[in-house]
Amino acid sequence: MIESFPRIIVAILVLSAASQAGAATCQPSDLNGEYGFEISGAEFGESYHAVGILEFDGVQKIKITYGRQTTIGIQELITGGGKVTVKENCAAVANVTIKQTGEKIRVDMIIVGTRLMLAVSDPTSVVSWSGTAEKF
Repeated sequence: MIESFPRIIVAILVLSAASQAGAATCQPSDLNGEYGFEISGAEFGESYHAVGILEFDGVQKIKITYGRQTTIGIQELITGGGKVTVKENCAAVANVTIKQTGEKIRVDMIIVGTRLMLAVSDPTSVVSWSGTAEKF
């Protein structure tokens, strides 16, 4: 069930965003510049909170930099990069590799104006985070 959680959140967000945005359409150039974000959730059963910056090139590249803190006291700065695909329905998916660990994460996004709704997961399903981002 936990492995489906981020995708369920994204499905709910897609329906919500679609009803608010009407017939909005998006393209890769809609994701450009820097967005500040905040996410929270669980990782390995521990509460997790992170804030950081998503940087998009308006074509297909994404860079991520964030600080995180867990309930067991882990604090660190994380960086990574990858490729993002934007669909016409304003849903986007980024596949990111974390520089420090080589871990691969998936970031599902819904573009609503200058705001992004986020759901983050990894292939092992031990990570489940969600949050929002706002363009600077």
